[in-house]
Amino acid sequence: MTATRLTGMILMCQTMLSSMAISIEEANQVSGSQSILISGDEELQQLSQQEGSGVTGGPGTSVDDAYVIRDKSFTVQDNEDPVTIKNTRRHIKIVRVRITGSRDRAAQLGGLVIENCHNVHVQDSEVTGTKGVFINKSKQFDMAGCHLESNMRVYVYYSSHGKFVRNTITRNQEKGLILANSSHVLIEDNEVHDNAAEGIVAWGHGGLKEPLPPSPTHHITIRNNRVSGNNWHGVGTEFGQDAEISGNIVRGNGGYGINVGSWSHRNHIFGNVVEDTAGQGIIVETSQDSVLENNQIRRSGDNGIWLINSAGTVIRNNEISHAFTGIKIEYSTTGRHALKVRQKPDGTRNRFENNKVEQCFTGAQISSLKNIFKGNTFSRNRDAVAIGGTMNVFEENTILKSVNGLLNSGNSNRIEKNIFDGASNAIVINKGSGNHIVSNRIRDVCFDNIEVRTNARQNTIAGNDLYSTAPGIVLKGKHNIIEKNTIVSTGWFYSTPGAIVINGGVNNTIRQNTFTKSMIGITCLKGSGNDITDNIFTENETAIWLKPDVTEDNLIRDNVYTQNDNNLIDTQSPPAFRTW
Repeated sequence: MTATRLTGMILMCQTMLSSMAISIEEANQVSGSQSILISGDEELQQLSQQEGSGVTGGPGTSVDDAYVIRDKSFTVQDNEDPVTIKNTRRHIKIVRVRITGSRDRAAQLGGLVIENCHNVHVQDSEVTGTKGVFINKSKQFDMAGCHLESNMRVYVYYSSHGKFVRNTITRNQEKGLILANSSHVLIEDNEVHDNAAEGIVAWGHGGLKEPLPPSPTHHITIRNNRVSGNNWHGVGTEFGQDAEISGNIVRGNGGYGINVGSWSHRNHIFGNVVEDTAGQGIIVETSQDSVLENNQIRRSGDNGIWLINSAGTVIRNNEISHAFTGIKIEYSTTGRHALKVRQKPDGTRNRFENNKVEQCFTGAQISSLKNIFKGNTFSRNRDAVAIGGTMNVFEENTILKSVNGLLNSGNSNRIEKNIFDGASNAIVINKGSGNHIVSNRIRDVCFDNIEVRTNARQNTIAGNDLYSTAPGIVLKGKHNIIEKNTIVSTGWFYSTPGAIVINGGVNNTIRQNTFTKSMIGITCLKGSGNDITDNIFTENETAIWLKPDVTEDNLIRDNVYTQNDNNLIDTQSPPAFRTW
């Protein structure tokens, strides 16, 4: 071979080698535009040994020797998922990986898929404008410090023992983060905002089935997240059990703030701040044995807390303000709740303790049965409490500065040992029977301390302490018992004054009451068959005033009169007001 020919061949080889030689950094950039598909342990090991594959490290027996996919960037153009990991229990870290698509085409573009895996850890990565993140049938996974924006959703399905920590999930076209049929997942310290549906939801069975099997969604912890501006609910669990929802700031969402719905039992909702929600602040629907405590609920568009068809719920130490209704308890057998009611007991035996409800149109509205309200404070509400249910106990509560203190339209309710201070009307028995209004203290009322209206029958009003310038008890109903009440300085400034005013009442018993320092003790305008017996009248201007046409129809006997200006007057007009 001639020297010239040899020299030419050497130069040609050098040129070919030069064109093939690229740096490791360049190799990573090239392979980064390609998909990474891991379908099992064998393929994972092979990729880790292949230069430029995007997978390093191993053998993945622990976090310390995990396989690593690091510093990769993918631009998604089609439905193929750029990173897919399946069928492995090896530890894998995905670190600073960026997957970018197009918001306008998110539904058609692949994202990040983790399926049938254990021990996959996603850190400081970004997925935008794709179908999002899909985790299916996996365990012991975690996603931390990631930015997930403008995707369809982040979806966890039939998975358990995972964590979502310090992520931002925003502007998704469906839900922000949804857990379906999953358990033992921690969702903590995330920013979840401005998504098209719910912010965070843990959901169990699909559809209503009777009887309902145990839910696979349980022991979900949703803690210390900031959830705002989502078009539907902020945080929720449905068909789930034993969830903790705590310490979250849930603000400005378009549906409910926190939704505990559809057979979600034994949940603990505490320490949350729920503000400026279009619908309910917190709703508990068709559920049993949940606890709501130490939550602050402000400016709900509808109810602060709404219980519907739920039993055994404990609601305590919450602060609710500026809602249409502060607390609403309802039982429904029609409409969309009817199917659920057949499976559940009626809404009973819920306990409300030491809550503060203020500046709502209605403080509490009770339309179910056997609920207990104890030690709550209702302040500056238009109507403090409205009871339409039966066998409820309303005990040791404080009602301050309301137009109406308590409106009762139900049966067999017990209203006992409460304080009413500064209302237009303290207690109104609008209708119903078998109610007991016992041992309450009423002060500084403008119109009526207690009004018993025409349709109220067979109620007992006993042992109450009334002191105000308004009439003490206005009696219009039938067969009621008014006994052992202490009524002081009532009825001075009113068109028809009287500590007790009978205005149409029939067959009522008024006995063993004490009337002191009132303008008129008992005024009877109209009514018949009333028994006024064994009462004590002391230092009143007039003890009893009867219009002549009703005098003979009522029985007045065995009363005690001491130091009254007039004991009994039969005139057409009431005695004149005292001139001070």
